[in-house]
Amino acid sequence: MDALELLKKKEFLGREFLTWLWHKIDSAGGEFLLPGGAMIRMWVGNRVMLVSDPDSVDASVVCWSEDAGLREARFALAEGKKIAEARLHYEADGEEWAFTLEAARLDLKSLKTPSTKREDGEDDAEPLALLLEKILLVQRAFNTLDGLARLFINARASERWVADEMPALTAWVAGGSRARDASGGAQ
Repeated sequence: MDALELLKKKEFLGREFLTWLWHKIDSAGGEFLLPGGAMIRMWVGNRVMLVSDPDSVDASVVCWSEDAGLREARFALAEGKKIAEARLHYEADGEEWAFTLEAARLDLKSLKTPSTKREDGEDDAEPLALLLEKILLVQRAFNTLDGLARLFINARASERWVADEMPALTAWVAGGSRARDASGGAQ
C-alpha cells in the first residue's frame, strides 16, 4: 500500500479528531493541559463545514454563526454529517491564535498568530527579529496542534475509549438534534 492509499484509508481519524475536539471544547469548557504542561483555552470559531459523503464536497453544509454553539452544525452532525473542517481559536499566555483545520489530512489553513511585538518607541523594529518572532508564533501553533493530537491519540488508543469516551461522544453528537429542537429549529 502506497502512502496516498494509506492516507485515504485513515482519513476518518481526522474527522474523529475534530469531532472529539469539538466535544471536549463543549463539555470541558475548552481548557486543555497539553503534554509538556502548557495550558490552553480553545473554542470553535464561527465556521464549520460538514459533509454527507467525505469523498465529495458536493453534499456539504457550511455553518456560519456568531453564536459559539453553532446549533445548525450540531444538528447536521447529529443527522450523520461528518466534519470536513472547522475554524478554531485558542488562547495561551494571554495571546490568541486562530486557524481552520481540514479534517481529512489535518491541513492547517488561514493561520492567524498574535501580532509580533515592537518595543515602545521603536518605529523601525529589526525586520529579522520580527520575522523570527513570527516564525516562533507559527511553531507554537503547530506544537499546540501536535499536543492536541497526542491527547486524542492517547485517548483513542486507551481502554477508556470504548468504555467512556465513545459513549460520551455519541451522546454529545445525538444532543445536537435536541439543541436544535429546543431552539425551535432556528438559529
